[in-house]
Amino acid sequence: MVTARISQARRSAEENSRRLGNQVRSSEARFRNLVESTRDWMWETNAEGVFTYSSNSVFQLLGVPSWEVEGRRGSDFGFAVDLERAAAGGGRPDR
Repeated sequence: MVTARISQARRSAEENSRRLGNQVRSSEARFRNLVESTRDWMWETNAEGVFTYSSNSVFQLLGVPSWEVEGRRGSDFGFAVDLERAAAGGGRPDR
C-alpha cells in the first residue's frame, strides 16, 4: 500500500515536472520571439557588467554583431558613462 502511494506520488511529480518544463520552454520561446523581432537592442549583463546576452539589433545600432558583444563590457564600446548613470539611477540612464 505504501509502495503504491509512493509510486503514484512519483508519477504525479514527474508529470508536474514535465508540464512545468513545457510551460517554461513555451514562455522562453515567446520571449525569444519578442526580443528577436523588435528593433530595440535588448541585452543582459552579469553582476560584473559583462554582456551575457545581446540581441541581433545591436548590429544596426553599433555595427557590431551580437556574438562580439557577449563577453565584453559596455566600456569596450565607449558607453561606460551611460552605464554608470543607469546603475546609479536604478537602470535609467536619463537621470
